[in-house]
Amino acid sequence: MKTLRMLVLFTLTVAMLQAASRVGVQPQKDHCSEIKEVLDDFGKIRNGMTRRDLDKLFTEDGGIEIRQKTRYLSRRCNYIKVEVQFKPVQAINSPEFSPSDIIVEVSKPYLEAGTVD
Repeated sequence: MKTLRMLVLFTLTVAMLQAASRVGVQPQKDHCSEIKEVLDDFGKIRNGMTRRDLDKLFTEDGGIEIRQKTRYLSRRCNYIKVEVQFKPVQAINSPEFSPSDIIVEVSKPYLEAGTVD
């Protein structure tokens, strides 16, 4: 009888551990796939694109920005950001952003809390 109890207890323990491990793995895979999608979005940014093209895919971050260098964030996750440098096309001395400004450099994506204006 004691052996039967030990066998049942062992079987239940193994079953619970397997169920617990499956519960922990699934959310990680979901988060990883979401992060991969965000990184794929950032991979679409190319030198030579315009600010107009970029604005279709991403959102400008808050805070102080200048025309030649602007911080953008993912529409999927506001904590993932990138710095984008532009070559002004029209009225170079104007502080106003132009949709025609051309991307000349893009940083690697990074994590940062949101900026509030």
